[in-house]
Parts: sequence; structure tokens; C-alpha cells
Amino acid sequence: MKRVIVFIAIVLCSAMFTMAEDITLAMGQQKVLSGAGVTSVSAGNPSVVAISIPKDQSKVILRAVGVGSTQVSLIMQGGATQTYMVTVIAQDPDKIKGEVNTLLDGIEGIKLKVVGNRVIIDGQILTKNDNDRIDKVINLYGDQVVKFAEFKQAYLPKEDNILVEFNVVEVSNRNMGDYGINWDKAIKGLGVNYNYQKNLVSGAVMGSTLGIVSNFAGALSLMVGNGDARVYDTHKVITIAGKPATYYAGGEFGVRNITQQTSTVEWKKYGTKFNVTPEIDTLGNMRITIDSEISSLSGVMSNGVPSLKTEKINTSVRIKEGQTIALGGFIKRMKSEDVSKVPGIGSVPVIGALFRSKQYQNGRTDAVVFITAKRVTAESQENKQMIDKPLQEFNKEKKKWYQRDKK
Repeated sequence: MKRVIVFIAIVLCSAMFTMAEDITLAMGQQKVLSGAGVTSVSAGNPSVVAISIPKDQSKVILRAVGVGSTQVSLIMQGGATQTYMVTVIAQDPDKIKGEVNTLLDGIEGIKLKVVGNRVIIDGQILTKNDNDRIDKVINLYGDQVVKFAEFKQAYLPKEDNILVEFNVVEVSNRNMGDYGINWDKAIKGLGVNYNYQKNLVSGAVMGSTLGIVSNFAGALSLMVGNGDARVYDTHKVITIAGKPATYYAGGEFGVRNITQQTSTVEWKKYGTKFNVTPEIDTLGNMRITIDSEISSLSGVMSNGVPSLKTEKINTSVRIKEGQTIALGGFIKRMKSEDVSKVPGIGSVPVIGALFRSKQYQNGRTDAVVFITAKRVTAESQENKQMIDKPLQEFNKEKKKWYQRDKK
């Protein structure tokens, strides 16, 4: 009999008390519960949830007024109790996620997700600046934003990939200024032995000088189409912002050193070497630092060994991303009679072709080095073309090999 009484008591208690339901509200939000059969309502902590019941008693309204948690109990007719565990947070997590995503826009390596009432920052933090910025954002939201992402100093800092393109072009000096090469913006005082000269009538460049081109691709196409230019070399180098890209146009010759015991050959380089260091800011402004060493053959000595004249030019130029720097007079002429006296000089790539040009030797054309720098990503069309073109050529040759082997 006692067992039956205990069982009935348990059933009655189960009817009177149900499992507590969880409710989460952001500050200022409301939750409407049905008021049918409710005789009274109580809140464990009224500073967290304010309770109101309209005159018709059709509903119970819970309004979040303070951050925290409290239990809300609804006493029903017959003595049953409906219990709610109400948690009030500062803001809606989805709204916070949107705000945090805006504040952290541009930071690579992280991702945001909502778990419960919190926004989680997960992933890998790549730079100290990014880590400091994330910490500042977290401080704005207290414990509603949590950083799971790790920052390890070993990670490389975020840096832009920069494509530096060098074009060596022989250009007619009669109307060089008609193709958008603004020599009037040339920067004087580039460095040692720098000389800026321009014929104000013809626009011909007569010494080492520097200009700016806003639409190089269009200008080059027009010059070539009109027969006023010939491209000798196009060379592309990918570097990272703040690191140099190097281009060398020239050759070398051997000088024999003979002693009583040994005979050696010392190889000397001549031509033009460019170390170009690009930097870019968030507004698309670029600073290009140019370190150039010019070694020109200045005649042939009696023993048949050319003499070298070396100049170094250093400068920094500030341009907009996509603009092109034009360097005139950096590749020095050599007299045709001297060219014939130096064995093999005519076969040197770029320089040899220039030295063989009668127009260049006669001073009717100039060698201009055009330097263009711009950002590239793995997804950029230019980067894809640089990868796809060699693959296409390889596949063509592979197909030829296969057909040849079949025979």
C-alpha cells in the first residue's frame, strides 16, 4: 500500500513541475508566452526579466532588462508549474557577427561562426597587427565574442604579391612624347652621374631620364603599329611588396690574366642591371625604388680588351598602381666600329640586337626601359595566363612527342 501511495505522489509531482525550458533574449527583446490557465507568475531575479500580463490575461510578456540568467515560473490552475530558464545577453549574436565581420574585414586566415549566444573567431591569425586589431574588437563586446584563432609569431606577415614587368623597347626619338610618355614629370637628381637632357622641339631624350606613362599597353601598341617602336624583350618577375625584383640586360667578356705560374680568365659584365623594389599602400599608391648599375663599353684598348665605364643611379618614384615608369638613356650606345671589334657582342640578347640596329647607332632611336608594377593574386587573370601558357606549350610538345613515338 505504501508503494502505491509513493507512486501516486511521484505522478502528481511530475504533473505539477515540468522540465525547465531555455529561453535566450538579447537586451530589449521580448518573449510572449500563452497566459491560458496561468494564475500567477514569478521571476527569481526581476533585474534580468520584467514580467507583464495584459488585462485580458491572454498572455505573459517577458522583457529582457538586464544581462544575466533567472528562472521564471508560471503557476497554472490545478497547481501545475511551468518553469523557464531565461538568459539575457547584451546583443543578438547574429547581429554581433555582422558587426564583427565588418570591423575585421580584410583580415585573412580567420572565420566567424555563432555558437549558442557567442560569436567565435576561429582560424589562424597571420600578423601581429591583425591580432591586435582582433583584440580591440573583442574588448568592444565583452564575453559575447571569443577568440579561438591562434596567432603564432612564426607565420609570415601578410604581404602583397607584386608583378614587375620590364619591357626593353627601341623607340623613335622624333615623336616619343606623342604617345603619352610624360617626360615633363622626369625627376631630376637621380644620383651619381645623372644627366637629364631633352630636346624641347623634338622631345628626343639625350641623356638618362625618367618619365611616367598612364596607359603603357595602349601607348606601346600604338607605337609598334605606327612603326615607331620595336620590342626587344619582355620580362616578368613576381616579388612581394618591399622586396626587389631584378632584371639584367647585357653580356660579359673575358679578360685573360697571365702570370709566370698561372693563366686565368676574369669575366666582366657590361649592360644594365635593375633592382626594382615596389611598395604599395591601401589607396593604390606605389613607391618604386630603382637601383640601377650601368656598365657601358667605352671603346677598345690597344690590346683588344674593352674598357668599361660604370654608373650607378638610385631613385624612388611615387606613382599610382598601374602606371608605368619609362627610363630613357639607361642603355648606353656603343660605336659601330667598337661593336665589330668585340667578339660575340652582336649575339648578346637584347643588347646585341640594339647594337646591330642602324637606327639606334645613328641616334634616330633610343632604348627605353618600361617598368610596370601591379598587385597579383593566385586567382588573378594575369597569374592564370602566366601558368596556363607554358602548360599549353608543354601539352603541344607532349602531343608531338607522342605522335612521333607512335610512328
